[in-house]
Amino acid sequence: MSHNVVLSVLFLGVLQGCSKPIPRPTISLHEAARTGNLAQIESHLHYGCDVNALEIVAWQDQSGSIRSSKRATPLHAAVYGDQRDAIVLLMKNGANPAATSEFVSEPGEIRDPILKELTRATPLSEAVFLDRVNALRALVESGADVNASGNRLITPLAMARNMHRDQIASYLQNHGAHE
Repeated sequence: MSHNVVLSVLFLGVLQGCSKPIPRPTISLHEAARTGNLAQIESHLHYGCDVNALEIVAWQDQSGSIRSSKRATPLHAAVYGDQRDAIVLLMKNGANPAATSEFVSEPGEIRDPILKELTRATPLSEAVFLDRVNALRALVESGADVNASGNRLITPLAMARNMHRDQIASYLQNHGAHE
């Protein structure tokens, strides 16, 4: 009789775990993060994609002309799109909030060491720079360090104050940020 109970429990466990196979992603993890496509992010995670992978993203002006490119993680991309839920999902799955992005120029990398240092930014610094309040809160609530800037030249709090982003500066200060 005890064997029947064990087999029943095992059989029920298999049935409860059954689901449709997860389809392969159809867009990049960075694009899924930027647009907040949680199903695509989940698909990437299921297939073992690196949540901290750097990808070069082209930046366009309003006319559509490419002005520069940036190496960034999916977490940065989620910040660019102000995608709170994508940020939380990525952070729960190992995204590094201290990872830095950096601009790259047309023919290659920026060669001036000071300019190169200034262009490095954590997702939190990007949220400050882009005035992405929802993204900033999601990062902090998910454990991002409020003092991590990605460069040695300016802290997120100093950037917020210099850019007159008073709401962000107040939020950062209330969560332990310093200049």
